[in-house]
Amino acid sequence: MNTTIARARLRLALKDHIPSVLYPLTLDDCDSPWTPIPPNSATIDTVQKQQGAASAKILITAAHGTGLAAYRDISPLDLTGHAWLRFWARSSLPLAAGDLALVLADAPGPSPPVKSVPLPAMVAEVWHEHQVLLGDTSGLASVAGLGLWVSVNPGEATVWLDNIRSLSSSHRWTDEELDRHLQQALRRLSYHIPREMESELATTPGSRYIDITALGGWSSVFAVEYPAHCEPPAFRRFQLWQDRVFLQEDVVPDGGPCVVRYGRMHELDAEGTSLPEHLEDLVVFGAQGYALQAYAAGALDVVQADARYAQERAFRDGQLLLSSFNDVLQRLSHRARLRPSHMYTTTG
Repeated sequence: MNTTIARARLRLALKDHIPSVLYPLTLDDCDSPWTPIPPNSATIDTVQKQQGAASAKILITAAHGTGLAAYRDISPLDLTGHAWLRFWARSSLPLAAGDLALVLADAPGPSPPVKSVPLPAMVAEVWHEHQVLLGDTSGLASVAGLGLWVSVNPGEATVWLDNIRSLSSSHRWTDEELDRHLQQALRRLSYHIPREMESELATTPGSRYIDITALGGWSSVFAVEYPAHCEPPAFRRFQLWQDRVFLQEDVVPDGGPCVVRYGRMHELDAEGTSLPEHLEDLVVFGAQGYALQAYAAGALDVVQADARYAQERAFRDGQLLLSSFNDVLQRLSHRARLRPSHMYTTTG
């Protein structure tokens, strides 16, 4: 397992608690008038609107025929990867599905469209909020214009548009956030079940103190063997203070090597992990709890009822997961076992 695999497993597990979310990107709030293609006309309507100060009002004449009726230049936007187009629309006449379309262009002005989004059927004089699939968005890297396209002319009709947005289907947690939660769970796990390491260190002649600074990143010391590589091993009782081990026996090192068995934090990166296979699921399990707790904390200011419910559920689920995670760690923890530094018999 590496970070990519761990992240994918974590994201899949989190979907059981909190689904993916659609993020809106406003293309046009329709508070400013569109540019009409003669003989059509375009204004704003401050009465018939759904949000903001106004809606875009476009009069399509019977003489227009088909094609682009009006357009609106926007700052270039990258819509690749976006899934939906959502907008409000109203018509003075009943319209069949596909009579009109919203089109996206990659240049300002009355430019040829790169994407056409047919409008669903509409009842006359009723506002409809449409959400239409965009389909293939590979050509939408720089959308610079919107347009109202007439495929079937209904006769003279007035069309209102408001709050045109695109929606990107995205996960609630970024890769960086998931990596942070995985590392948080990994640190917690490593405290209780550290990576077991062994290193040979030099001793200082005439001193029972052994400097273990060179071990780097150690979290615990399990055993000290001096002299090194004896048969049977010559384990010594010891005390640990800061970055030094003190041998509690009468033996005084002569400068020969000793062997220190110690624990350090596990590693999880793009290359792989030091975790044994049976602990991989456990670190993902703990990361779920941390991710849900972080999501719940970040949603405290959300006032929508459905978002508040999701926040409360995430908080409860996160608590339960972390409680179970910590229970398992306590059962497996080397810190709950008898300390080996007090169990070795003195080597005569």
